[in-house]
Amino acid sequence: PAQIGISGLALLPLKTAESERTIPIAPAVLQALRGRLESQRADAAKAGSLWSGPPPGDPARTVFSTPAGARIDPKRDYDDWKAILRRAGIPSARLHDARHTAATLYLEAGIQERVVQHQFGWSSGAMLPTYQHPTEALARAASDTVSGGLFAEPQ
Repeated sequence: PAQIGISGLALLPLKTAESERTIPIAPAVLQALRGRLESQRADAAKAGSLWSGPPPGDPARTVFSTPAGARIDPKRDYDDWKAILRRAGIPSARLHDARHTAATLYLEAGIQERVVQHQFGWSSGAMLPTYQHPTEALARAASDTVSGGLFAEPQ
């Protein structure tokens, strides 16, 4: 959503036609999203006529909403994100930094660059160096691989 005026949010069209794509969802994530839909249904039933959003299950609704169905305020979302980081003992970071973490996890998992590019909606692989950051585990694995080749026992 984009902020419209002082008080509202609106869903806007995607930036490009290529932005619309199907992304496979891991079973655990799908289960969590289904659980969220059930929570939203319970919220709607509890709110009754005070429910302000589209009914749960309607494609126009947002996945995350207030207990009354309204879109989450970006400032509240930001504050909640910061609180989660504090409770977890993680240094302060922008919410967007979670995208960098996700891209780095794809790198650590050895996912092909073209797949990462598709999943993140990038038109070219030029974004990979911006989002993927070599980790100590990756550096150690690279060192072990090279050392293994250099110092392997002859067969």
